[in-house]
Formats: sequence, structure tokens, C-alpha cells
Amino acid sequence: EDIDRDQRMIVLDGDSLLGYDYLILTTGLQESAVTSLGARSSLAGVWSLSNDVNIAAMEAAAPTASKVLIYGDTVQAYGAIDRVISAGAAPAAVALVVPPRADGVASCFGSQELELLVHQHLASQGITIYQGYTLTAVEGNSEGSLVSAMFDADGKATNITCDGLACYAAPNTDLSVARALNENAVVYDGRLVINAIFQSNDPAIMAAGSVTKFSRRYGAKQPPVQYFNSREVGAALGRTVLDIAMFDGAHLDADTAPKFSKAKSKGCLLPGGLHYFCTAAPGHQASAEGRDLVTDSPGTDGSPRYTCVHVDKFDVVTSISYLGTEQLEWANLQKLVGLPQGYCNRLVLHFDEGLIDDLPAWFRQPWAMALYHDRFAELV
Repeated sequence: EDIDRDQRMIVLDGDSLLGYDYLILTTGLQESAVTSLGARSSLAGVWSLSNDVNIAAMEAAAPTASKVLIYGDTVQAYGAIDRVISAGAAPAAVALVVPPRADGVASCFGSQELELLVHQHLASQGITIYQGYTLTAVEGNSEGSLVSAMFDADGKATNITCDGLACYAAPNTDLSVARALNENAVVYDGRLVINAIFQSNDPAIMAAGSVTKFSRRYGAKQPPVQYFNSREVGAALGRTVLDIAMFDGAHLDADTAPKFSKAKSKGCLLPGGLHYFCTAAPGHQASAEGRDLVTDSPGTDGSPRYTCVHVDKFDVVTSISYLGTEQLEWANLQKLVGLPQGYCNRLVLHFDEGLIDDLPAWFRQPWAMALYHDRFAELV
């Protein structure tokens, strides 16, 4: 709730106090659409999917729900569709509501082609999709339960009757955390600003993860920390804290931003046993530079089976995306990101020659096993 920097105390819920020598914030980003509803956000049937308690409540209500809306354009929102149906909701009682995107902003799947495949599959499962709707308000009954949600679609107000609304849209810093930082003069510029050794402008307050970004003094093009591999960032934070605790930071360099190289991955399970997975180079965002290598022959049951490997203009594999019913070896595919495509058995050459009709099968061939060894990077 608050921070007392002078006394090195934090104020918790219930006004209890907790002292610290170093305060390390790794709060991440929280769903923000429900928060924007104000007092109405407490209606029964309105869930923010930022914590396990709300997800459990959503699953408990699913079997008896007449209409559940999933709101958001995030992997978490799409994954919630399967969780609701698996918990007992009928597919026809579930609807996905996708908010509008700013010009030039890609969907959470990174490409229109992949998003279209997902939406076609969801529609085939009986799930309704509302595209370009912005949540504006909710209405409840006298018992405090949700009865409808109101949206704005191209300036037109639309009311959708529902008794469940699960949101994971526009993740942002928790309001109480942002308020505590701003009110205590800890530099916050959309994200908590940190230096190369994860310190804020108060050296006793450290932070890492998606709630942070590196100071502009390291370069204006430095990507926000949310685009890096969370485990790699956490390991760097751990080494920094140990050095401060054991050597008073003698081995740390606050003038050079840390380099992160591990791929960042995301994924979810969709209705019908469909897996979505994407692994990409740190800081990678969809780019027209380079080329996409795509295999998209449908599965034996007619379900989508789409794989896309993006090779940048420097001939480096920068991302791999997959949509299909087969659960691939995700840990292996992550290790291919950042490698020259030539290491993947001259991937582009063989693709252009028509020798690759199934990318997952190509990466399972015996020649690829060396690439997946945990010490392969030491050999090149």
C-alpha cells in the first residue's frame, strides 16, 4: 500500500508494517480491464484472470453459467476459453470478445494468418467471437451478481447478456504499486525505471521483470524487460543481489546494460486439444524484414497444423510459431532461436527446394540432436 523510504518500511494490507534492508519488486503486470470498472468490478461473476483465486472461481461457476464472456487479446485470455469449457461450460455458452488494436499493433499471435486460423477453429467449436469491442461497463442485479456487460464497437454501444465475464486485457502495473512508487518519488515512467544492476533511483529499492524498464541512459531503443526471458532476468537479478550481499557490489557494472540472449516463449491450450506455442529471440517483435518459412498442411482430423519459422535478414532464426494438436518438444525448439539457419541443415535452401513439407518433422531428424545438447553453444 505504501513505502517509507526513510525508515525502510513498507505498509501492507491492514496497515501492518514490514521493515527491509533491500526491497525487491517483482510484481509483474496485472490485468487492468476489471479495475477500470470501478465499484462494479466486485460483482459476482466478474473475474480478473491475474490470480489463481479468480481462475478457480471462474472454473467453479462454469458448469452452471448460461453465458461466459472472455475479454482480451492475450494468450491468457485465449487459454481461459479452454479452461472454462474443460470446467463444464458448453462451447455455445462461451464467447470471446477481442478489443480493438491500435494501427500497426499485431495480435498476441504475431500474425493475421495465425489469428485467423485460431478464430476459424474456435468458431468451428461453436464459440462466438466479437471483434473490436471495448469493455465500458457491467450491470448487476439486486443480489450483486453480473447480468450483462456493455461494450463500445465503432462508437456504437452494445449490451451483451451474460453471467460471467473473465478478463485478461491490457496488462499493466498494479495501481497500488504504481501509486506507492509515485507518491514516494521512485522514478516511474510507465514502468519502474532501473539501472543495469536492477536498482531504482533509491539503491535500496530493486526490481526486475515486466514491471520494469531500463533507464534511457542505456539507449532509447532498449526493449522493456517484459520482452526478455523471465528466468534469465531472474538469474541475473539473483547474481546481483548475491554480489551486493557478499561483496557490497564490488563486481557489478552499473554503466552497461545487461545482455540477455535466451528465447522468450509463450503458449496456451485451445479448445479441441489445439496447442499454440511461440518462441522468439529476446526483444523480438514482428518484422517485415527477412522471410517466413511456413508449413500448414492440416492434421488427419482436419484440425489446423501450422508452423512458421521466421528467418531475419541476417539469416538468423528469430522465432518459431506452432498451432496444432501435437505437443512438440518445446524445450528443443527454444534452442534453435538465435542460431544461423544454416545450422539447421541449411533450412532455407532445403525449404526452397521443396524438401521440407513438415517443419516439426524436419527438426526431429537425427542431424538436429546435436543442436539440442545443453553445451552446444560452447562449441560454436
